[in-house]
Amino acid sequence: MGFLDLLLFPVYVALFYFLFRARRNRYDDPVLKYYHKQAFWIKVIAVVPFTLFNAILSPGDSFLLYYTESANIANLILKDFSNIKWLYLPSIDFDQSLLKNPLNLGYLRSENNYMIVRITSVLSYLALHKYVILNLFFSMISFSGVWRLYRFFMNSTLICINSLPLPFCIYPLLCSGVPAF
Repeated sequence: MGFLDLLLFPVYVALFYFLFRARRNRYDDPVLKYYHKQAFWIKVIAVVPFTLFNAILSPGDSFLLYYTESANIANLILKDFSNIKWLYLPSIDFDQSLLKNPLNLGYLRSENNYMIVRITSVLSYLALHKYVILNLFFSMISFSGVWRLYRFFMNSTLICINSLPLPFCIYPLLCSGVPAF
């Protein structure tokens, strides 16, 4: 994480905050609004330690494989627009000689791994190729899905939301994987 990451992170947090606040304002229940706001900030705050852990303490598949190769594909597209084909061709057709890290040889032959690299390559343009911002994007995508799931189960059960303690409501949001990268 560099200086630009520290400057951009609050800007993107504000962007997502206003987006999710507009969504939250459509709720009539004040308790639901409160839970939504608390869960949003938990997901935002969790992005920073998750990023530091993956980038510094334990650089594994999330940083060395997915982020590195997606940044490489995004840079290839910037250099020559004909390389956009790597975003829609099947994984088996990916030219392994284009890998930035030769230790990743073979990982992108799997469609599952290659799909994550594709999505991250597209999102990296919106995130200005910054790892912490990409984690924030994935965290907000994860939050949207888990919140929708929470709302589904809240509406499908007979349990009154006012009787549920806050940790019980927010714990599933944390267990869903911070950025779900």
